[in-house]
Amino acid sequence: MNNTELIYLYCITDKTPDLKEMDKLSENIFSINSNGLYAVAKYVPEAEFSEENLKQNLADMNWFEPQVREHIRIISEIMKSSTVIPFKFGIIYNNEKNIKKMIDNYSKEFKENINYLKNKEEWSVKIYCDLEKFNNMIIKDNNEINQLDNEIRQSSPGKAYILKKKRKDLIIKENERKLNEYGQNCFNDLKKVSDSTKINNLLPKEVTEKQNDMILNSAYLITKDKVKNFVNIIEKLRNIYEAYGLEFDNSGPWPSYNFINIKEKE
Repeated sequence: MNNTELIYLYCITDKTPDLKEMDKLSENIFSINSNGLYAVAKYVPEAEFSEENLKQNLADMNWFEPQVREHIRIISEIMKSSTVIPFKFGIIYNNEKNIKKMIDNYSKEFKENINYLKNKEEWSVKIYCDLEKFNNMIIKDNNEINQLDNEIRQSSPGKAYILKKKRKDLIIKENERKLNEYGQNCFNDLKKVSDSTKINNLLPKEVTEKQNDMILNSAYLITKDKVKNFVNIIEKLRNIYEAYGLEFDNSGPWPSYNFINIKEKE
C-alpha cells in the first residue's frame, strides 16, 4: 500500500479466507486478521474512493454499476467456503490499524452473528402482479360483482349509473383485499420453512424495470438443508397464482444483509 491508496472493506469471516480465486475477480484482494476474525479487503486508489471522489462517482452509473457487481461477486465467492458478515458498498478505511481496531471493538457482535448465520442462506422473493389480469380474475370469482352486473343490465339508466359506481368501488376494494391476502398467503407459506424473515419496502417500476407492479418484497433466512423445500414451495405458489397474474422472482443465496444485528457503538 502506498500513500495514494485506501482500503476497501468487503466482509468479515471467522475462517482464513481462500483468496486463490480472487485474482480472477479483482486485483489487490487481501485479508486482515485480528482477534480470530478476518476482514477481506482491497487496496483502492484515493482518486476514486476518497470521501469526496466517491460521492461524485456514485452518481456515475457507468462507474457505479460494475463496482457494485464486483462487490457482490467478491463476497459471494468468500461465502462458498465461509460464513460472512457482509459490508455495504463503499466502506473505506485509511489503514489496516483502523480496521483491526474496528474488528476488536465489534468482535463479540461479529462472532455472535456469524454463529447465528452458520449453515444458513439468505433468499429473496419478489412478487409482481399484472393488475389487469388480476382484476379480470377477481371479477370472475366474485359473486357480488357478478350479481351487480346482472342488476345493471336489467336497470334503468339512472339506477344503472348508481350500480356501476358501486361496482367500481367494490372492485377496487376487493382487488386491494385480495392482493394483500394472496401476498400474505405466499409470505406465510415460505415463512414456515425459514429461520427468520423480513418484509422490505416495495420498489417502483423505475427501479425494478418491470412492466408489472411489485406487491411483495421479502427476504428469508433458510437452513441449507431446507433450501430445496423452499424452492419447491415457490413453484407450487407460482402454479396456484399464475392465473391471477402473479409473477415470482426468487433468487439466492445472497449475502445476509437482512439478518445481521449489530448496533453501532458510540
